[in-house]
Amino acid sequence: MGDLAVPWVIGWLVGHWSLSAWPKSDRQLMVQFLALGLLFELLHQGFGILEFPQHTGPLPPLWLLCLWPLFASTLLHSLKWLFKWPSLGTLLVALGGWGSYLAGAKLTQAQLHWPGSILIAIEWGLIFFLSFKYLVPNAIKKSAS
Repeated sequence: MGDLAVPWVIGWLVGHWSLSAWPKSDRQLMVQFLALGLLFELLHQGFGILEFPQHTGPLPPLWLLCLWPLFASTLLHSLKWLFKWPSLGTLLVALGGWGSYLAGAKLTQAQLHWPGSILIAIEWGLIFFLSFKYLVPNAIKKSAS
């Protein structure tokens, strides 16, 4: 079911690149987040935090990996206002990240195991904070040069 969204996500990303005021920065962040997503999702599967009974193969489902660059596309745009309040952003993204996993698990018949799933909230809080501190400024700096 989730893989039906993949063409829409790819269309969104291509459209985003073509309309963005910072296409190089956005692309850099999207690639970085895709790599982070692959790493984290492999860890989630490996530690049994997230299971996909209907999915076969060693890699996480494609639809799940597509969500990582999709999130990255928001950092320089709709989430940029949170950089003024990094603590609030860290908290909101931690809660929202965990909530999106919970919703995604219900929509796709995946199994999100408690209490390990709390690690997902912590991960997303750290990811946002590190993005605010390092990834976004580096992406903007490289794009400007």
